[in-house]
Order: sequence, then C-alpha cells, then structure tokens
Amino acid sequence: MGELKKEYRCVLDLAHDIIGGKWKLRILWNIQQGNNRFSMLGRAIPEITQKNIML
Repeated sequence: MGELKKEYRCVLDLAHDIIGGKWKLRILWNIQQGNNRFSMLGRAIPEITQKNIML
C-alpha cells in the first residue's frame, strides 16, 4: 500500500489508495463471489501466484 495523504477530495481516491494494486481488487471480488479458499482463488485467477494470494 502506498502512502496515504492527509486530505482527499474524493472518497474514491482514498479507496483506490487503500485497496489499489494489481491483484487486490480481483482477489476481493472472487472472495465476495464465494471463492474463499486459496485453492479456489488459484483456480479462479490462474495467472496469480500463491505469494500474491497471501497479500
């Protein structure tokens, strides 16, 4: 996660700074869809490594 600013003009900018990144949104989406185990995430996102899943 990057450095957070003291002030934000928009809550979406804050949300992006908190959960932004290459894999975080895809992982969260899949967890919300019910893929809540490492093996399920690995099958749902085949290009991700196990190291990335454990972020």
